[in-house]
Amino acid sequence: MLYPEVFTNKKRQILAKLSRDEKEYTDKSPKGSVDEQIIDLVRGINVIEGLVTTSSCAGRISIYLESARQSQGQATTSADRGRWTFSSHSPLRNIEMWSHEQLAILFGSRQQNDSTRKSLHNLHPKALGNSRHILFKFEPMILHIFTASLEDAQKVLQAAISAGFRESGVVNLKPNADDSITPLVAVRSIALASETVIGYEDTAGSLISIVDDRYLRQLGVLANERFEANTERINKFSVALAAAFSGPHSTPIQKPKWEDPVARKHRKRSEGLQRQAEARSVGNCGPTKTGCGDVELSDSIFMS
Repeated sequence: MLYPEVFTNKKRQILAKLSRDEKEYTDKSPKGSVDEQIIDLVRGINVIEGLVTTSSCAGRISIYLESARQSQGQATTSADRGRWTFSSHSPLRNIEMWSHEQLAILFGSRQQNDSTRKSLHNLHPKALGNSRHILFKFEPMILHIFTASLEDAQKVLQAAISAGFRESGVVNLKPNADDSITPLVAVRSIALASETVIGYEDTAGSLISIVDDRYLRQLGVLANERFEANTERINKFSVALAAAFSGPHSTPIQKPKWEDPVARKHRKRSEGLQRQAEARSVGNCGPTKTGCGDVELSDSIFMS
């Protein structure tokens, strides 16, 4: 099949970037590269002749400091922009067992000390309302796929919606110079997304938590559960897309392996017990100590 020149040129450029060394490759996502969790999905999509991915995110747990509120006519500086103080594209391992010191890394290097935490009951509601908020966020997978035709875009969109990415949509429907139409499909879902205010930035620039450690741990547990649901939807999307583009003249993406529900239940229970045992072991070592099997903080809190 002959594809529009605008599509073939763009796909060639993107595939050339993807073929580079990981340190040299960048894409249009905030992270700037493909997340490990969806590399196989992205590669599978890109071998389909009429499709190519332009940006992607596998899903993310993050702590985000909002942009500063600006008065009319006030100039914006780089310091006023929103930023992440923490971001993970994997579930937070053993979050229910994290110590106060481990939870502090969520706020970066400008978190309040214990004396500030103890004074939070004196906080006037207006102080929070006028300040930059700190948000605990979970964002499910988002994937942008450039397509060679309306027919290709429709197949991608139907696969996405059937897999649970119900807020997916199509843009770039304006004809190109040669009258071809090369839509861009955004695969996304807001159903799994969550956003909770957990603090604010004070006038000194310190990040102040307004929730206790127990609440932060619970938010982490809920985010991990949403990560699992997100992974299931990604797998369903992979299967649906493979079915939509399967045929004698196409190269379908590899379908993920599915488990029997009973076998999956036993596996999840076994993994949970193992994580609990690991958490007790790591907890005895403390968040930054070495000498207990040389476990570092970064080794103990993120899923591989």
